[in-house]
Amino acid sequence: MDPRMVYPAMLDIANRPCLVVGGGKVAERKIRSLLDAHASVTVVSPQITDVIRSWRDKGQLSLFLRNYQQGDADGAVLVFAATDHADINRQVAEDCRGTWVNVADSPELSTFTVPSSFQKGLLRVAVSTSGASPAYAAALCRQLEEQVGEDIERYLDMLETYRNLVKQTITDAHRRSTLLRDIVKLEPQQLLLDGLQPYLEALKEEAE
Repeated sequence: MDPRMVYPAMLDIANRPCLVVGGGKVAERKIRSLLDAHASVTVVSPQITDVIRSWRDKGQLSLFLRNYQQGDADGAVLVFAATDHADINRQVAEDCRGTWVNVADSPELSTFTVPSSFQKGLLRVAVSTSGASPAYAAALCRQLEEQVGEDIERYLDMLETYRNLVKQTITDAHRRSTLLRDIVKLEPQQLLLDGLQPYLEALKEEAE
């Protein structure tokens, strides 16, 4: 995979089957992100961390305490090869033709990579350097997270409410786009200070 020719996307994997091959710290991080996305997670590894075991004990994932076997990836929508053995990771990648696979530290064997990211409320920010420096991507992501104010969740909730009302009341597509662009031109703190009601009332008047 050429990391400079990728297509960025946000995936809805809630309740969808995902496989993680490996049971160490790297696999643990992959599993955590999948559980946060409410995926249906299966783990295959003869050894696992205490954290992975605790997730299994809580019923948060399915676990097979054995080595990877051909066919384990059948039916999975995403597969992570995260063992300490390059030959096993390569075998997983070869078995996943037609299935999206991520091989730890081997983008050339992967069909997708996972950017550094953070989430605050409805805001999800992902940063990638196209493989040039994952460490810098992580550092930049931390800087951006520090710059995002704690009011972001309330701000985005207001924008969502406004957007839904625009879609319900304004029939002209061009006018809808203009209104949605104009609302975000306001400084976030101004909108938070004014509250949404004046803008909703103006929208209702326009619709009438």
